[in-house]
Amino acid sequence: MNEEQGGSPREDEPEASGQQVSWRRFGEFFANILRLERTVARLDQDNRRLRDQVTGLQRMVDDHNGQLKAILATLDTSIASRIENAADRAAIDAVVRLLESRNDQDDSDG
Repeated sequence: MNEEQGGSPREDEPEASGQQVSWRRFGEFFANILRLERTVARLDQDNRRLRDQVTGLQRMVDDHNGQLKAILATLDTSIASRIENAADRAAIDAVVRLLESRNDQDDSDG
């Protein structure tokens, strides 16, 4: 059939098929661009949300770091105090033993 008989143009004619393919390709291209724009917008939102989460996590890490520093300072002070007390007790014990040994020697000499 041809156009004069009420039919449509033949599909194998280069003008008609070339226009259909190019319009179809343009439509697909345009749809892909819109999809990409939506994807970029979604990724941008996700990126903002993740940055907010990272900021919150960084605050938590900083808080924990401060708490750990305070705990370590307390432990250092406690350990230093215990060492100092143990050293004082050891020195006192050494002096007491020395005095006792002198007293024992004095008793045995006299």
